[in-house]
Amino acid sequence: MQALYAVSFDIRSAQEQSGRVYESLRGHLADWLGHHGRIPAPSVTELDRDGRAVLVGKFPGHGDRTVSWTVAGDELTRALRMTIHQPLSTGPAQFVTRVTVSQSDEGGGGLRIVMGREIPDGWIAPVQDPQLKRPNLLRAVLGDQGLEVRVLSQLAMGRYERIREESHADVLLNVLALRTRLPILLIHPRDQAGWSAAADASGQLAGLSQVVTLNYVTAQAVRRAHEQVAVPSGGARLGLARPRPGTPRSLA
Repeated sequence: MQALYAVSFDIRSAQEQSGRVYESLRGHLADWLGHHGRIPAPSVTELDRDGRAVLVGKFPGHGDRTVSWTVAGDELTRALRMTIHQPLSTGPAQFVTRVTVSQSDEGGGGLRIVMGREIPDGWIAPVQDPQLKRPNLLRAVLGDQGLEVRVLSQLAMGRYERIREESHADVLLNVLALRTRLPILLIHPRDQAGWSAAADASGQLAGLSQVVTLNYVTAQAVRRAHEQVAVPSGGARLGLARPRPGTPRSLA
């Protein structure tokens, strides 16, 4: 499979309810497969054991989806791995989604999603199909108030963070200097299109990048500290690790 997207999350119960994480993730997975009851799909109970199913396509022109899954582990540590194949309408290629939900012996769990495609001739090119985006499974998990979802110890919410005061910009500059963090997409919206782009990016990039929005004051604060990550008015820039001026650099 040519992997085009991969993301992993560490998940714990927000209410400290041991064992709830795996059950919640499995429930979200079943709801997503059945399009929230709109199409026949495997139930939560059926996901307790290995299985296989064929689901009708969610969108006109898309073929049936072939779903297979395996379950391993015991009551303390377990994992469910699912693979979904869906033919693409533009040729013999198939779009493939692999989802793994797991439970650790400490009561937490994990979610991993890999998306890509299988092509008989092995040719690598972007998937030209706007209907196949990040699975709504991820949106449901991020929106579950009972779950605490993290990547590299950073809370993942699937929405952007507003940086509106200079004191908050100083905190952002400290975060930009960290090396063990996700990239941060800095956006300076000037109109509704800019705010819509920020909302879309925060959802599509969940687990890959944090998204923050700046106003004129905070954008200028970032520019003064880091000219390399200065955000143009109405534009955006990806912020990688940038030590703050005056910060000693380690020697290797």
